[in-house]
Amino acid sequence: MENVYEDYLRGKKAKYKVGSDYTLTLLEEEQKGNDLILSIDIDMQIKTEEILKDKLILAKKYGNTEYFKDSYALVSDPLTGSIKAISGIRLNDDNTFSDISLNNINKSYTIGSAVKGATIAVGYKYKLIEPGKYINDSCVKLLFVPQKCSFKKLGKVNDLTALSNSSNYYQYMIAIKLTGNTYTPNMKLNATKEHFKKYREMLSSFGLGVKTGIDLPNEQTGIMGKTIADDLLLNLSIGQYDTYTPIEVLQYINSVATGKRIKLSLMQEIKNGEETLLENKSEVLNNVELKNIMIAYEPVWAIGTGKVPEVSEINENISFINDIIYEKYETKLDILYGGSVNDENIEELSSIKGLTGFLVGGSSLDVNKVKNMILEMEK
Repeated sequence: MENVYEDYLRGKKAKYKVGSDYTLTLLEEEQKGNDLILSIDIDMQIKTEEILKDKLILAKKYGNTEYFKDSYALVSDPLTGSIKAISGIRLNDDNTFSDISLNNINKSYTIGSAVKGATIAVGYKYKLIEPGKYINDSCVKLLFVPQKCSFKKLGKVNDLTALSNSSNYYQYMIAIKLTGNTYTPNMKLNATKEHFKKYREMLSSFGLGVKTGIDLPNEQTGIMGKTIADDLLLNLSIGQYDTYTPIEVLQYINSVATGKRIKLSLMQEIKNGEETLLENKSEVLNNVELKNIMIAYEPVWAIGTGKVPEVSEINENISFINDIIYEKYETKLDILYGGSVNDENIEELSSIKGLTGFLVGGSSLDVNKVKNMILEMEK
């Protein structure tokens, strides 16, 4: 790490001129190097290492753990990218421990279902799924490929419950639709490099498959599979093809939390005595793409009651929502209003700036009211 900040940390030796009589004349005084202060929280670092050791010992008491020797944990501030703890512990055959913390930046693994928070975004971006719409979790059987299923039958799932219950099938359906196909048993997808590219572009926007920018030398990215095949596209969608380093996974989780991919750093500040020469500031590498997402503003007390907030109140709340979204994501999203919307108040509600549509409840059951609302909105 010192190499990264060498220009700040390196001091300078004093320079002298040797006279003809061998006397020394001081030309430049010695300059001491500056102090590098890390963002590591030492108490958190120690506690993290203790937890990893305890969990490794506990895991070894169960079966099928012959090859399970390594464990990693990282902690950071998602808003600034400051690393608070970076731990890697290996349990050796003689029950001693080794520190493998640097493997966090140069050793990669398949991460399984953890990737689904990013891969489902492919469905949103390319309009392959309808938010909130349920499908029956099942199995997929492609030509010359063994049947693929979720870990158990999950019944009906939508985009949110598919994530919370880790449905493989829902992700498979996104991958199949991405190829332009509708699923039928024993079909061939004819997956191409372009289909893999679309997934990887989305994953990289979250921090998977790209360098995090961590201020440590020799950071490596995971391994990107080169073989193009139908079953491997499905595997990619559930995190069972490409590999990622633990530090990439940390940045991915931070990106989910903040909507921004922020550069990771171990440097908190560099000081010369009491003077701060350099400090870590949140550096946004890219914003996570938000497409086909709408926000519904629907006061609970207005649903089905016939009561509607004052236009000024709705205006204030819509403006507040827009400001928060723009501050966090630097973009604007469609905002819908819901709550006792009908053909009598639609004209006034349509005048509210920032609204792009409405959620209509009971009035949607009356064809004439729906027709009247459409006519009012078209004025």
